[in-house]
Amino acid sequence: MKERKLLLALLLLPFYFIVSCAKMDMVYYPKYIIGMYKDNKASETYAATLFWGEKLEFMKETNIYTNTENKEVIIYKVKRLSDGLEGYVNKAYLIQNPIAPGVILQDQAVIYDTPSVISPKKNVVSAPALCYVVEKKEPDWFKIEIFNPPDNYAFKAGFNKIYGQKWIQTNYVSLNKADVNIIIASLIALNNFRTAKAAYDKSPNLTNETKLNQVRQAEEQSLRSQMNASLSSEAVSLVQQILNIISPQPAQEENAEETEDTTDSEEDL
Repeated sequence: MKERKLLLALLLLPFYFIVSCAKMDMVYYPKYIIGMYKDNKASETYAATLFWGEKLEFMKETNIYTNTENKEVIIYKVKRLSDGLEGYVNKAYLIQNPIAPGVILQDQAVIYDTPSVISPKKNVVSAPALCYVVEKKEPDWFKIEIFNPPDNYAFKAGFNKIYGQKWIQTNYVSLNKADVNIIIASLIALNNFRTAKAAYDKSPNLTNETKLNQVRQAEEQSLRSQMNASLSSEAVSLVQQILNIISPQPAQEENAEETEDTTDSEEDL
């Protein structure tokens, strides 16, 4: 009897392997900030915005068509796993089965075209930089694809945009999920704050002032609620700097005003 059960288990093993691989092949993430649509050409009926790092499940529905530029476009139906929302996205905007989402927290980390410090081509990364790890090479190299945020999301002006997949030493990349999530939340918070502030600066009325204060309070509370012991010290330091941009403390505002007053006085002299 035991021999029969063992034989059956051995016979079913390839089937389980195939099923598990099939399930694994269906996981995707957005490479950028992209739109999800209700129509199967992913171009007409907007459904939602998908941010970098949101996990998606392929729903086994594909639409292929030729666009007005005579180029083939492949559309996938996907489900956002965080809330179950389904819609259509351009396959070109997705990455399939990265090893993990990560984040580079140290400024001026060096990336290379090959997994070697003597690679003739190299560049530096502006931190924080979100990335997908797509390959690991022992003993200490990751192949990564970096997210280039739109200007309104970037921590600092002049974010060094990196295109294509590059190599970086593993100690520069945090795979800590808490680090990755709070940096994603921080970039979204920066965009929301800057959008509200731009509206207020353009038209400084009570409505826009109220909206700006609401955004400041909501984003600050959201980020502070995610600050916990599981975060790395580098992530905490970056988030604190972002909080100071979104909601500067009174002392900082006074120092800024004093600096302006001093500058004015010097100009008068």
